[in-house]
Amino acid sequence: MSENIDLNQELEDAEVEVVTLTDEEGNENEYELVDVIGFEEKQYAVLIPYAETEEEAEESAEVVILEIIEGDEEDQLVSVTDERVLTEVYELFKDLHEDDFNFVED
Repeated sequence: MSENIDLNQELEDAEVEVVTLTDEEGNENEYELVDVIGFEEKQYAVLIPYAETEEEAEESAEVVILEIIEGDEEDQLVSVTDERVLTEVYELFKDLHEDDFNFVED
C-alpha cells in the first residue's frame, strides 16, 4: 500500500486523522493514524482501521505499520517488508499505548 499525505499538517488540523489507503487490488480502505514512531533513524506510521462507532472500534484488531518517506510537498507511506522492523516498531507502539488500547496476544 502506498499513499501520499502531508502527515504533519493533517495531524495539526484534525483530532482524528483518517488516511485512505489503496491496496493491491485497487480497494480503498480508511485507517486512523494513531501514532508516528521513530526507529533506526526512520519514521513509521501506525494505523488502525477507521471506526465511526465504539462498537466498530472494538471489532478492529488490525494494526498497520508503514514507513514514512518524506517528500517535498507530501509524505508517502510505503509497506515495510522487514519482519524485525515491524516487530520492533509494534513493540514500541505497545509500550507507549498500553493504557490506550486493549492488546491481545495470539
